[in-house]
Amino acid sequence: LEGFEEDLAIYQDSLRIDLSRHAVRVGDEISEERYPWDDLRDEAVDALSGWGAKRFEQGTFSHLCGWTPANLQHPTRRGHNTVTPPSTARHMRPNSLTTDQAVAGDATAKFSLTMVESAKARMFIEDGAAYPIEPPNNRKHVCFLHPWQLADLREDEKWEAIQLAALTRQGSNPIYDYAAGEYNNTIFVPSQYVTEGVSSADGTTVANTRRAVICGASALSIAWGRQYGGGAWKWTEDARDYGDKRFVSARLIWGVKKNVFNSVDYGSIVVTTYALPR
Repeated sequence: LEGFEEDLAIYQDSLRIDLSRHAVRVGDEISEERYPWDDLRDEAVDALSGWGAKRFEQGTFSHLCGWTPANLQHPTRRGHNTVTPPSTARHMRPNSLTTDQAVAGDATAKFSLTMVESAKARMFIEDGAAYPIEPPNNRKHVCFLHPWQLADLREDEKWEAIQLAALTRQGSNPIYDYAAGEYNNTIFVPSQYVTEGVSSADGTTVANTRRAVICGASALSIAWGRQYGGGAWKWTEDARDYGDKRFVSARLIWGVKKNVFNSVDYGSIVVTTYALPR
């Protein structure tokens, strides 16, 4: 064997982290005549928490779905990293369609279990397409889809089978917390932030389409600054105008990005389908 060893093929990717912050005006001293300060502070924290969670989810799906229009938005909305389109081998559409705008013109190109089956087959054929995640009970893939795609899926005659499979899930498994069902070891999780399609002609958003994404292990990377372990935001209370005007701010150093090795998306496959607003 000596002299015939094979070199390991090791590819690298990079992830940028940067600062996101936001603040709200809570009120002034006269406001305390109507509402206790602690109540106003709690309202501010809740509002900023919702804002931060929304930015996390928007950034995550912009990358997983390859929604390149996000590159024209504020860096916080794309997790401080440049969004890249899906790799050709990691992008599927129904009816042998080749562009998202073609999908938008075909009302029969809806999300279905047939597309899930095709994506699963590709995952197991192509190297690094999507290794299953390993929750406590079994090896699974996760399919993130828009609620409109989920509505189309529920019209599939096999939906009842999904529901029966979902009944076997383990209550202690956090991967099922927001699941809508399961089929063929694929857990379906809806999100309103699953993006629209993108025109191959001019890079704009394509109406009446959505980009579901089927993920396995290591499809996405997220990182935080040293003082923000686990994505913990820092909260600051401030007062101005000699203590009369009061503010609350939140800040986080973080970044998110889908993993791309050797110019190919790793661990995810995008499925663009026709999705009419309901």
